[in-house]
Amino acid sequence: MPPRWPRAGRGAIWRRCEPLPVGPRRRRRRRRHCPPARKPLSFEDILADHLVAYAVALVLFLIADGLWLGISGPRVYRPRIGAILRDRPRIAPAAAFYLLYVAGLVYFAVADNLAGGTVFAGARDGALFGFFCYLTFNATSLALIRGYDRAIAMLDTGWGAVLGGLVAGATVAIMNWAAFM
Repeated sequence: MPPRWPRAGRGAIWRRCEPLPVGPRRRRRRRRHCPPARKPLSFEDILADHLVAYAVALVLFLIADGLWLGISGPRVYRPRIGAILRDRPRIAPAAAFYLLYVAGLVYFAVADNLAGGTVFAGARDGALFGFFCYLTFNATSLALIRGYDRAIAMLDTGWGAVLGGLVAGATVAIMNWAAFM
């Protein structure tokens, strides 16, 4: 009898369930519990999970980035690149960035790890996503904007990696915690 590979949990984790050994030297051992295969989640269930994850990630991202910019903006960014900064930021482009960045973070880092992934994997994927997104902006700014500081580019790219990792890992942790309640 070939081993069965039933689906375990809501996600895409597969657990091998082996039958009891057969033969004269068969020892008594506990049979591994294999839950029956569950039917796949519907599109509506998956969409609802992703929308909740998006809302959680957006709130966490706004809090963390708001704290970062509130603390480091006047102390770090303004003294080094204040000549090229606006006195008041434009809200529409900032809102578009936050909404789209968090959508990308959920799609590339959180969604795969909702289906049975780990918090570490979510944080790793989020850190990589944040690193490359922020690196794209900062490298382009260094290439095109006169007066853009290298130290700010490195600091901001590092912050993007930390922020992406924190938000994605925390979102996966919150969603996994909520799934068990």
